[in-house]
Amino acid sequence: VSLLSLSIATAAWAADGDAIALHPATQSPAIRRHIVLYRFSIASVAAANALDAFSSYGKDEVNPMLRGSAGRFDLSSVEKKAALAGALETGNWLAVRKHPTLMKRAALMNFVGSAVLTGLAVHNFGVPARR
Repeated sequence: VSLLSLSIATAAWAADGDAIALHPATQSPAIRRHIVLYRFSIASVAAANALDAFSSYGKDEVNPMLRGSAGRFDLSSVEKKAALAGALETGNWLAVRKHPTLMKRAALMNFVGSAVLTGLAVHNFGVPARR
């Protein structure tokens, strides 16, 4: 439910017509490249978070904030992780919307975060699940 409501809220903000990131065709070629790069970085963060959640599901969770009732990464953990990721990306998007010059840096931060999360997911695949 939290992921759905966050997605709806983000879509509502995206419907606002004055956001620079939503109108790449009206921008210069340099800005257009940054917009496309930023959009791909958001997709990479979403994919890395999904991969990390998939690789952690059913295993012992070290992070107490994401730990489920049995100490494992479960459905409630997935909801918390999705809500946290959505909130962070929404904050990122709001900052970029207010300061479009930060778009390239935000994209770089997203790609670095995606690489870290992917590395954690690779590690998690090697961790056996508790029986």
